[in-house]
Amino acid sequence: MLMLTYGSPGDVEPFVALTEALDEAGHEAVLGAPFDLASMDPPAGLRVVRSRTGRRARRRPPGA
Repeated sequence: MLMLTYGSPGDVEPFVALTEALDEAGHEAVLGAPFDLASMDPPAGLRVVRSRTGRRARRRPPGA
């Protein structure tokens, strides 16, 4: 199960807890979170996929 979230650390933290609970319940859970939250330490064993869709995502020029 992939849990996707976006926003500030306060927006993401509930999804960290939910993903962890799903994982502990025996589900294959993965959290998708903004790349700019790399400083956040997820719980040990929690699978996290970072995306570049966060607030600091690199913008592409028109036509690129």
